Amino acid sequence: MEEISTKNDPLREKTIHFAIRVVNLSRYLTDVKKEYTISKQMLRAGTKNSSLIIHHSSLK
Repeated sequence: MEEISTKNDPLREKTIHFAIRVVNLSRYLTDVKKEYTISKQMLRAGTKNSSLIIHHSSLK
């Protein structure tokens, strides 16, 4: 897995931190609240932007 560098790129840094928060919330919903459908959808939607930004910046 490649190392993610966020130096001098505030957009990339913020989207990665947001994705981490979404993953943690999804885990909480699954483990504590036993909510599976919403947590899966939120995980897909909440991490899509960060994956696109990481992919786009690796093309540069």
